[in-house]
This record gives sequence, C-alpha cells and structure tokens, in this order.
Amino acid sequence: MDMEAGAKIKHHAAIENHTVQAIKDNEVLGKSIPQNKIPATVGAIVHISYADKVWGPETKNTAAVGLIEAGRRGGTLIILIPREELSDCISTYKFSLIGRLDLLKIKFATVQEYANTHWKTKGPCKLIPIGKGFFIVKSESKEDKIYIWSRGPWMVEQMPMRLMPWNPFF
Repeated sequence: MDMEAGAKIKHHAAIENHTVQAIKDNEVLGKSIPQNKIPATVGAIVHISYADKVWGPETKNTAAVGLIEAGRRGGTLIILIPREELSDCISTYKFSLIGRLDLLKIKFATVQEYANTHWKTKGPCKLIPIGKGFFIVKSESKEDKIYIWSRGPWMVEQMPMRLMPWNPFF
C-alpha cells in the first residue's frame, strides 16, 4: 500500500469516527438525526490559528468588543474609535517628544543607555522605537519634557539626536 492510499484510509476513518461521535453527542443532547443525514460538521475542515490553539477559547479578551465600530465607505474600510478612548490614549503622550537618529550606525540599546546616564530627569523616561530611526521619548512630567527638549543638542556617539514635539499625527 502506498503512502497516499494509507493517508486516504486514515482520513476516511477519522471522518467516520467524527460522524459516530457527532451522532452520540446529539443523542446525549436529545437531538435526533435522520439516518441518511450526515451532520454538517462532519468532514468540514476547521481552520484554527496557532494563537487559538495556545490560548484556547476561554482566555479570549472580550473587553474590547464594542470599543470600535467598523464599516465601509465605498471600497475603503473605516474604523471609528470613540472620541473618549482616543482622547485617553493621546493624553498619555502629552509630555512626549519624537526623536530621530540613524539607527543603522548605532544600536537602540546604546541610545537608551545614553538617555539613562545623561538625562537627569525627575521621573522615569522611556524610549519607544517606532521605525525608520524614529522613537518616542515618553516622560511623565512637563518639567522632564522641557529639560530634555531645551538641554540639547544631545550627541550620541558623535551623532546628533534630533528632537521635536510629539503630535498624534506623526
């Protein structure tokens, strides 16, 4: 017997076992199935993502359901985010700056180390890479933002760190 024939036999046996189990499940639930009718679930291929297999159905986060509203305008997908939610997200960056360095010549970890050693901020300051050499300098106070902004230019390994005020449309 070749490999393909063996695989077909295993496939048909799996479908038969699935059919028997579906019939038993329906009998337990008190549903009757006509003899000539195969349940729709039998033989159906169910695609489950890797994340669904790992997390399982019980651990799905449903807190965001209803948070956004999706629709279409012509051929374009439109997502509407409630104004309050958007305002909350934007307000977390009100004391932030946008930084720029050539990150092909310097590692981001070096920039973080430089910031930790040279910036004498009162509160925590976090650098968040956003791509193409840009990063967010996120501080928690207006004083820290002004300190970082006004004490420049900051030179990281002989390269100037360019800073600009953060805005939500960057």
